[in-house]
Amino acid sequence: MTEEQSGALAPGLRYRPEATEARRLGYAASHDEVIAGLPSLTAPIRVPGGPTAAVAVVYIRREQDQAAVGAALAASAARIETQLA
Repeated sequence: MTEEQSGALAPGLRYRPEATEARRLGYAASHDEVIAGLPSLTAPIRVPGGPTAAVAVVYIRREQDQAAVGAALAASAARIETQLA
């Protein structure tokens, strides 16, 4: 979602710089937001005519390559979008 789209949906809410990075990567990463001490990733699923949904994972193994998991998650979200189209 672009900064302009975000502003239209949530006027007055500050656009977070992380959103730009998430848009570039196709997924967003966080730590301690879903379960304390664990990293998580999420990718958007654009639902035609509906609100944006998401697919997410929380993972335990810190040695897991975040970029590889994120790319797989984004690819999964894209496949789901195709099925919804």
